[in-house]
Amino acid sequence: MESGDVYSWGDPRYQSLGRRIVGDDSTPADKPGIVDALAGVRMAQIASGGWMSAAVSEDHAMYLWGAGMPGSEKRIRCLPSPGEVGLVCVAESSDGEPLDVVDVSVGDGHVAAVAADGERKRIFIVGDNKYGQLGAGSVADFVDEWSEIVLSPDVQVQRVVCGSKATFITTAPSDGQ
Repeated sequence: MESGDVYSWGDPRYQSLGRRIVGDDSTPADKPGIVDALAGVRMAQIASGGWMSAAVSEDHAMYLWGAGMPGSEKRIRCLPSPGEVGLVCVAESSDGEPLDVVDVSVGDGHVAAVAADGERKRIFIVGDNKYGQLGAGSVADFVDEWSEIVLSPDVQVQRVVCGSKATFITTAPSDGQ
């Protein structure tokens, strides 16, 4: 077991474990098994909710797998095909480089990520918004692409936590305050 590897076990429906559970070199769902697609990539954080999971590597890349809303035709576009773990870009900086993800949380059908853009941290959301859990108002009950939630310029996002149908952030005053 390498430091930073991700292991999963439990209910395997909708490929929520991010790994194979039958066949050669697989581990049954009820036993800890390595998420092979992430093997060798040192992870700093994992998050899981509903049928989706996410991981953030030590170099601030984010990976996503599972199913957003099983049984629904609504689909998060960046979510890879069932059974795959995908590298996700929430947004790009002004020079076209992916922003570094510094925090992620997964609710029941929605994901929120904090990304660093230089010294400034920004909050991005995607997925189910039926109960307003994305903080995007009532413009849509589902958001299939990453969208930024713009906060007051004097507030700096620190952390994000998703509940089943809610999202929470902690903030700190920006440097000028």
